[in-house]
Amino acid sequence: MPRKPTPPPPELDAVREVAGRLADAEAEVERLRAERDQALLVAKEAGATGEQLGAAANIDRRNVYPALEAARRAKNAPTPKDQP
Repeated sequence: MPRKPTPPPPELDAVREVAGRLADAEAEVERLRAERDQALLVAKEAGATGEQLGAAANIDRRNVYPALEAARRAKNAPTPKDQP
């Protein structure tokens, strides 16, 4: 015999609200990270060293080059206006 469906508790509304805010915050973090990576790329092209870039961005020097690579990929990615 099938069980009756359990109605969702109203507390799930709070979960949905917090999950929405978290998704918004994560999107903002991604936008800021891309902006930082682009600024790192500009500084690197101006002659900054990996150590200087890491200190300025407050990240470990070994993480500078992946950030630069991400900025290069984003810079070369096609934009919607480039696509037919």
